[in-house]
Amino acid sequence: MASIWTQPMRGWPTDGIDTETSDSQAETERVLLATLTTQPPAPPKLLAKGLHASYFGKYLLNLPAPYASLDASRPWLMYWCLHGFDLLGVALDMPMRQRGVDTILSFQDPKGGFAGGPAPGHQAHLLPTYASVMALAILNVPEAWEQIDRKGMYEFFMRCKRDDGSFVVCEGGEVDVRGIYCLLVCATVLDIMTPELVKGTDKFLQACQTYEGGFASAAWPTGSLDPNMPTAAAAAEAHGGYTSCALFSHFLLRPVCTASSTEIADIDTHALLRWAVMQQASAMEGGGFRGRTNKLVDGCYGWWVGGLFAVLEGLVRGEDKSGNKADGSADGEWEDEIGRDMLFNRVALQEYILIAAQSSKGGLCDKPGKNADLYHSTNNLSGLSSAQHFVSHSAKQVSLNRESWQASEPPRWLADKLEASGESTADTERRRKEVWANALGWVEDADAIDIVGGEENRVNTTNPVFNILILRLKPFVNYFYGQK
Repeated sequence: MASIWTQPMRGWPTDGIDTETSDSQAETERVLLATLTTQPPAPPKLLAKGLHASYFGKYLLNLPAPYASLDASRPWLMYWCLHGFDLLGVALDMPMRQRGVDTILSFQDPKGGFAGGPAPGHQAHLLPTYASVMALAILNVPEAWEQIDRKGMYEFFMRCKRDDGSFVVCEGGEVDVRGIYCLLVCATVLDIMTPELVKGTDKFLQACQTYEGGFASAAWPTGSLDPNMPTAAAAAEAHGGYTSCALFSHFLLRPVCTASSTEIADIDTHALLRWAVMQQASAMEGGGFRGRTNKLVDGCYGWWVGGLFAVLEGLVRGEDKSGNKADGSADGEWEDEIGRDMLFNRVALQEYILIAAQSSKGGLCDKPGKNADLYHSTNNLSGLSSAQHFVSHSAKQVSLNRESWQASEPPRWLADKLEASGESTADTERRRKEVWANALGWVEDADAIDIVGGEENRVNTTNPVFNILILRLKPFVNYFYGQK
């Protein structure tokens, strides 16, 4: 993949009519061009790991006053710090990990799910539930995992479910595909993914895809009388965060459908691919990603858009045509076509993060001139990881996982519910095995690592769907599925 330094430095064309958006685009190009052209002759610079680790440590222990506005997002603040440490290779000692566990568990709502702050007082919500569960996986204290109230969480999820297959983010809240993603991640890793829970969700996600190919936040009934028209349509424009959450959700639903031999509602993967590659910015903008068409480049979309290609690539090529076919054979068809390159310019994304998104005071930011914050710091590093490491969902690994499955049972309360619904014990076992095998089907090609700036810039490998390290995911998932 080419460096941004070899590309023509041309700005976006204009129609001669100045608007707030065109002015912002011009200013962004000016700032980024100045940053790119004032770097040393041999860019990019090094990843300031020590400085960024100190930044995360400072905010993990003592949040400054402005963060009071994020009081209802405390699980996210912890997740961003903990995952940031993991990506940088910083280990926490046991007292600090236990402190983190105690804090996260204080957010668990007595009626199920996790809230944005200590419960009672804060309301259970799908987004901090994801952040809390992933933080507990990162902290890696198995004694704490048993304290996750899976029954209460399942009941909370069902209270959020709507008849069209969507979910509100909290009781009385709004529908949002980000909430669906957070729910499906938790249901997958905690072994509470059931047909009842996800009934109709694939069709709702299908309706969220816009004419551009990306996904919007939600879909609403169209009221069309034409039987050939969809009964729902996307409610907003395509956006990087919504798109990755919708795509990851689609991926997490596939094994449930596979286990029951039902067809999952299709999404237009080729339109999505076109939309995604078009979000990578020009050389003038540093090679990062934007979140929406004709909007500004932003470091966080290195993850929200750059991170979705590992999943999208697998769907586009089809695992039956890849070098990792279900029978374990390799025909090389896909590798002959593009080798081990990803479907975006991974060099350019790394250069944007290293040159344009690092703050001299520690942490990473949206773009030069912006302040660093925890959200942008962690998502920049996740984007850097997705660009450095070639991770793919391997049909061969999924098959090996199925073969290694050890018979186990779901929680008793859930087994009773499934039996009452008419699902046989064999069908339950088949579905759980399929969900587990697919969740742990990700493999990294060690020969395809591409680290811009040298080995000292390497960050650890994040999982493309769950966004925690691959090495954190496996023990956590195995614990709840009774696998050794």
